[in-house]
Amino acid sequence: MTPPHAPLALVPVLDVAAGQLVRAVEGRRDEYLPWTSPLAPTADPAEFVRNATALVERLAASEVATPTYAADLDALQGGTPQWDLWSELAGEYALWCDAGLRTADQLQRMTELVAPRGGRAIVATETAASMAALLDLVAAADPQQVAVSFDWRGARPLSHGGWLTAGAWLDLAGTLYNRGVRSFVVIDLATVGGDAGPSVAERCRQLRQRLPDCQLLAGGGVRHADDADRLVAAGCDGVLAASWLHRLAERGG
Repeated sequence: MTPPHAPLALVPVLDVAAGQLVRAVEGRRDEYLPWTSPLAPTADPAEFVRNATALVERLAASEVATPTYAADLDALQGGTPQWDLWSELAGEYALWCDAGLRTADQLQRMTELVAPRGGRAIVATETAASMAALLDLVAAADPQQVAVSFDWRGARPLSHGGWLTAGAWLDLAGTLYNRGVRSFVVIDLATVGGDAGPSVAERCRQLRQRLPDCQLLAGGGVRHADDADRLVAAGCDGVLAASWLHRLAERGG
């Protein structure tokens, strides 16, 4: 079933560590290094978002504003979110931002930053302390300004202490939907930045069948248009892309 909202198409991915754009490789975060390309000649996050959104909007020949999926690697590894950076970017761009949000205060602060431009504050299974903690956290903000990210490493869902099982994630998505959440992300860290292609198409298909009118972004390992088409055919509204966009920019789009 086609969702009632406009597709988001390609969604640039911004991974940031210590204030710089970094290249994500299969979730091995200790190996992420600053990334320079025509999209970000100095690995500056702001120049990447500016150039990547312009590239995507030109390729799509669309006037629909392109969101950016942003991951705060410092916060995801237990540090403090890079609030100054997210405040700067959210003032100009629509961000779906995963900053390792763990408290109601952090979630409220992020939603206040991203909501005015239609972004989402991401609450992720990877960093939530438990299922109850995730549900409580989502309840602390307007659920329509929140996206829940189902993070995977291969066949295993990522959750703090392993509380989420592969057999329970769709039921959790249904519970979240019943509590007002309409936006979701499905991503496999094991394929990010790799050459194997995306692995989450079947999970996206299952989620779309379960929640026909949700908004769904997915990614990990997207290499080219055929990979993106597979995810769109599986029900995705937006396809997360990083390496592919950098290669397109290097070839002049």
